[in-house]
Amino acid sequence: AFAPDGSRAAFGAKKGEAAFIVDGDRVSENFESAWGPAFSLAHGATVDGRHFIVVNGKKGEDFDDAGSCLVSPDGSRVAYIAQKGRKSFLVLREVRGEGFDPVHRKGAEFDRVDDPQFSPDGRWVVYRAGHRQDEKMRVVVGDEPGAAFDEVGIPLFQPGGKSLGHLARKGRELWWIVRPLESKADRVKRRLLELIEIGKTGDVRKAAGYVIYRGEDEKRSWKDVCNPDDPEEAKEIRGVLDEI
Repeated sequence: AFAPDGSRAAFGAKKGEAAFIVDGDRVSENFESAWGPAFSLAHGATVDGRHFIVVNGKKGEDFDDAGSCLVSPDGSRVAYIAQKGRKSFLVLREVRGEGFDPVHRKGAEFDRVDDPQFSPDGRWVVYRAGHRQDEKMRVVVGDEPGAAFDEVGIPLFQPGGKSLGHLARKGRELWWIVRPLESKADRVKRRLLELIEIGKTGDVRKAAGYVIYRGEDEKRSWKDVCNPDDPEEAKEIRGVLDEI
């Protein structure tokens, strides 16, 4: 790996039974194995069969396996895939001075986690993940899994970095999926602003997709949107629009 400014290179090396990382003129301590150097200097290592990530010489938490280490564009965060037992998950840690911040976040557990990457602005970590139970794959943005498909391709960030796209297969159908890069709070705010604009037109059918169904029908999930063809639900939509 090369430093962002091109001033030095880092690589894994081995001498006899000792594995280590060479970073310019610095050499790390010895490990059973060492791999995947990335700046600012993060790499994987193994001691006594336990895997962990090292940042600026500071050892992280032990796992049954750890890898795919990457650093955000501004060097402030490190992300990597870890495994405990049969479950894999993404770990996100802040870089503070000479090592890890004590606080770190672990993503949801999956049977498989692949291809993590930071968005161009470093705000989002995106990866593919799946469960053996349903044999489906998803693209996870931050902490939010996307829709399940039989297969999903590696996500590509769109120019401008405000959305990403990826291929997906469901049965014999191929899809190109585009997802905005936004938090749940951002999305709720955006949807409310959209509903306010629709409210000015009084368009019940268009507003239906924004209004949550709260009826007594147990066959419908709480998150189902209102049905504008149902007189009672259309009345609910008009009530919301009247209050905007």
